[in-house]
Amino acid sequence: MQARARYTTCFVALAMAALLMIGCRSHKARREMEDGKKEYMASNFKTAAEHFKAAAAFDDDLVAAKLDSGVAYSALYEPRVDTPENERFGQQAIDAFQKALEKDPRNLVGLKALGCTAMNMKRFEQAMDSRKKALAVDPTDPESYFWVGAVDWSAVYEDTRVRKTKLGLGTEDPFRDTQNDRQVCQEIRAVDASHVAEGIAMLQKAIEKWPDDDDAMVLLHLLYLRRADMQCQDPKAQAEDRRLSEQMINEAMAARKRRVLAETNPVEHVDPFDRSSGIVVRSGCLPPFFYLAKPRAPIEKRAQ
Repeated sequence: MQARARYTTCFVALAMAALLMIGCRSHKARREMEDGKKEYMASNFKTAAEHFKAAAAFDDDLVAAKLDSGVAYSALYEPRVDTPENERFGQQAIDAFQKALEKDPRNLVGLKALGCTAMNMKRFEQAMDSRKKALAVDPTDPESYFWVGAVDWSAVYEDTRVRKTKLGLGTEDPFRDTQNDRQVCQEIRAVDASHVAEGIAMLQKAIEKWPDDDDAMVLLHLLYLRRADMQCQDPKAQAEDRRLSEQMINEAMAARKRRVLAETNPVEHVDPFDRSSGIVVRSGCLPPFFYLAKPRAPIEKRAQ
């Protein structure tokens, strides 16, 4: 009886010690999270990432710590900068998001952030996989349709850029009437036509769900231009795609004007740790070639 009492007392003591240890680790994790947020808001992204990683080490189930370390590493990554250090930042961001998704596979913040970073790193298959998983989690979200279309456009633009560069052409330059140019045009059509078709369908769905989404309209304008470019020796089809492209850029400009007029209370600051907002995901992750593909001026603008 006495031995059993001693055993019970020992078990209770061990349990209390374990609870105290868990409580201590939980407190340390919260402290690291707070320190990480302060460093992030001060633009000390590398230090912030280390704090978030430490928080995750103290509490492996703390999904927010893994997500925030990924966000911090993403802030260090610069699209179109090919250096080992930059590549390492991008990979660290992807690793952090993947660890968060191992704990919570349906986490929309993690899926969208992983898709964003993968797309900026030109890992289009990984980006598409992540974006389609996000779409499966919430098929009512216009953002998910937008981003599937954005990945499609980015993949097509990059493939076209690489192939045209070998011909001595810029991405926006039309194909010449030579055998080599005609062959490359046909290759692009064979490889990329399905991406263009999917991207157009997804962006149309995004606009259907959010009629004033001028970003989606601009990307749709650019996708019609990609399709026109690959209409090898079919001037009628090219003309129709360019007409659709003109129509979309005009609609985008009109939607943008309506949005600006409606913004009577603009948001001056967005907390990147506010999980209720999708603004940071969209504003921080335009397709990596978006800045290079300058939309043509709308018809009414050119007429002035």
